[in-house]
Amino acid sequence: MNVELSKGRKILMYISVFLTSIAVMGEMGIMPFVYDLYGAFDNEIAVNFIVSGSALFVLLGSLLFTWLMHKYGKKQLLVASTIIFCVSSIFCAAVDNVYYICAMRALMGLGEGATNAVVMAYIAQTFLEEDKRAAFMGYYNAAMTGFAIIMSYASGVLASVSWKNAFKLYIPSVLMIIGVLLFVPQVGTLEEGNGTDQQKKVGKEPLGRLFVFFIVDYVIFTWMYAIMSYYVSAYVAENGMGGAYYAGILTSLTQVGGFICALLFGKVYTKLKKNTSILCIIGVGISLILMYYVRTNMMAVIAALLIGGLYGMYFSYSYAYVAEIVPVSRIDDAIGYTTAIYGVAFFVFPYLAGFCSSMLSSDGAYTPVFLLMGVVGVIPLILELVSGKEYKKMLSEKVD
Repeated sequence: MNVELSKGRKILMYISVFLTSIAVMGEMGIMPFVYDLYGAFDNEIAVNFIVSGSALFVLLGSLLFTWLMHKYGKKQLLVASTIIFCVSSIFCAAVDNVYYICAMRALMGLGEGATNAVVMAYIAQTFLEEDKRAAFMGYYNAAMTGFAIIMSYASGVLASVSWKNAFKLYIPSVLMIIGVLLFVPQVGTLEEGNGTDQQKKVGKEPLGRLFVFFIVDYVIFTWMYAIMSYYVSAYVAENGMGGAYYAGILTSLTQVGGFICALLFGKVYTKLKKNTSILCIIGVGISLILMYYVRTNMMAVIAALLIGGLYGMYFSYSYAYVAEIVPVSRIDDAIGYTTAIYGVAFFVFPYLAGFCSSMLSSDGAYTPVFLLMGVVGVIPLILELVSGKEYKKMLSEKVD
């Protein structure tokens, strides 16, 4: 570690860092009642923004706080980002007005993106050895999915009474602010880094072609997950499987799968490296295709576990991988840009999915889009195979 702490303080730091995943996974509290929002407001454009507009502000938050990391310490930025998320999420439904909710969802996205970018950069700067960094990122993702399981299930239960009631689940997010303030040590600004000349060259070295290949893969794979994440409630309703409560169970199951795979990520990534992404792409693609052709509750449960698990593994992989393929001086930037692209992909997807559903189904059903996203998975799969040669070259140069 890049920080000297006693065993007790180290445990408290770990817990506090893990608590920030409440903000990173804030969207999980929204997913179970997405279908209800379209019935609550007669303004489809505004509801689309409530559903996915926060993703645009994930982009803005991650880019803004990536820039701020060059000027301020990561601890101060984590305090700021968690406060933004906490206040906006707790009071999101305080006023019964669609435009007020849009504004609060925008602030939620800002806090989510900022927290994600800063905490991943914090982990990368704290754990300097690749294997230890990858393992901790896996554990962090396990914490993320653990909280997401609780949040999505609790949201489904609370939303069965009223969708407004579901926002009460964000009240415990106050704990992450307290944890960051008291137990997360400062690691300095990016310019201070470890005091090396290489780190002082920030912004001078290119991110490289492997990073460009990765970003394209990341966008498409995010869309593959987004159809399950955003439209599981529509899938459940269209196929007569139940309501918000059952959609909440499926959403929770995606997080159960993510939790299990996140715990295994460190070992999987150490053995498979870049091939980790190929495993994830194939698994999610097949699961989505099966959800279209086998529309049963059992298939939905199996697919939820697999899609959530493999996406959770890919999420951990993405931050570990970019920290490996870009110059050391650009790690914070690459992590920030990765978070930003994540926000763009999620923001665009509901509009893309809406267009696809209108093209694929006369009644605008979303179930056919599950099949389309499964088939589209062949694109990132091909790109991963094409970029494999350059990745091997990079590894050989590191050895030399």
